Amino acid sequence: MPIEIDHSQKREREEIRTENPWWIPRFIFGAMPALESSKVTLLGCVTIAIFYENYDLSLLLTTLEKFSADLKIDETQLGYFVSLIRFGGLFSLLVIPFADIAGRRKLFLMSIIGLSLGTFATAFSQTPGQFVFFQIITRTFMLSAAAIAIVLITEEIPALHRGWAFGILAAGAAVGYFFGAVFFAFVDWLPYGWRALYFIGIIPLVRMPMFSGGIYETQRFRDYKGTPGISNFRHTLANWLGPYSRLGRTYPWRAVGLALMGMLSAGGFITVISFIGYYLLAYRNLATWQLSFALISCGSFLIPGNVLAGRLSDKVGRKMAGFLFLTIFPAATWLFFTGTGFLSYLALILIFASVMAGTLVIRALSTELVPTSYRGTFAGVITIMETVGAGLGLLLIGALTHHKGDLVAMVPLVSTVTLISAFILLLLPESGRRELEDLSAHKSMLHDPKLANTSAS
Repeated sequence: MPIEIDHSQKREREEIRTENPWWIPRFIFGAMPALESSKVTLLGCVTIAIFYENYDLSLLLTTLEKFSADLKIDETQLGYFVSLIRFGGLFSLLVIPFADIAGRRKLFLMSIIGLSLGTFATAFSQTPGQFVFFQIITRTFMLSAAAIAIVLITEEIPALHRGWAFGILAAGAAVGYFFGAVFFAFVDWLPYGWRALYFIGIIPLVRMPMFSGGIYETQRFRDYKGTPGISNFRHTLANWLGPYSRLGRTYPWRAVGLALMGMLSAGGFITVISFIGYYLLAYRNLATWQLSFALISCGSFLIPGNVLAGRLSDKVGRKMAGFLFLTIFPAATWLFFTGTGFLSYLALILIFASVMAGTLVIRALSTELVPTSYRGTFAGVITIMETVGAGLGLLLIGALTHHKGDLVAMVPLVSTVTLISAFILLLLPESGRRELEDLSAHKSMLHDPKLANTSAS
């Protein structure tokens, strides 16, 4: 993909691209909306990064049964073990505020390097403790990359097509899962088994020149940093946790609602996703190639389906689209763990569709409903709350699992927490097809010069 981008000037009179690039095949995704070439390149680089992120996420799903046997982890301890990995992502709390200090681009590139090295290092784990340590590093930078990816798209893609762009990101995530499933089909024949799948994590580091050339700083952040009254980098760095304190002083109810949505939805989503591969291998007695085939075939529906979901959120709004996916999820989970044959397979498709589309809607709202000055931090808060929710859900599974077979009953029960998220979503403002400045113009700031200076968008 040719990359010729000036990071220092506003893009005026730039060529408008209407022809689909190679990575958005028209026969799958339909016609692309007219966008500036630099924005298309930005979307492409961010989507490729999200591809690698979700490839790593898929490995925890597919290889759980393999590495737990290799590292001698008992089934009754799996809930606690996976929860440690998920909670490890809380360290991103210390990283993400730098998106509102040093910039979106710098933190995103640093996060790609971190998640690449963490994934690669995981392949060398010899004990459960080492596996957890390397995965905590991976999760920390993975969460920051996921948060900033949404911010980059939110700030650079026009409001009319933002949902479509989010759908492209979700499609990239689905492709990442897809390739994780493809490679897992050969896990029994690959040298070093499950470890070989983690070796692939080094590829994003090798491709850093592409990411560095195609990802530019957003115009909104550059405008914000140039606003009179904004403190310089060193002063801000000394108070780098400041954005967290400002979150509760501007839109407290939005912050609380979005945080609860992120926590509860992830509590259901991640708990279910974490045990799908284990359940199919250990309880349905599928061979590794059969599990891969099931995941691959699901991905073939999800890749274009995510773009359709993004267009749907542009047309009917984020709230209605998100409510639909959040309410479908627990029903699909129950059907998967109790059904057989085609019904179980259909339920698996609905589970993955709900997780990817539902998560994307929540993350989109977390960036659309707040000002530029702490948009990166707020996106990070949502990913952190998702980490907390995922960890609590997995801890709950660990506490409720005393005997082999308890998983089948407990996982569908935990999935029902997404219903609470669905109804919280209905209480939030609609952000679909609305410009960011309209969504984050709050009158209370006009009477508080400190807030006005630090929250200008």
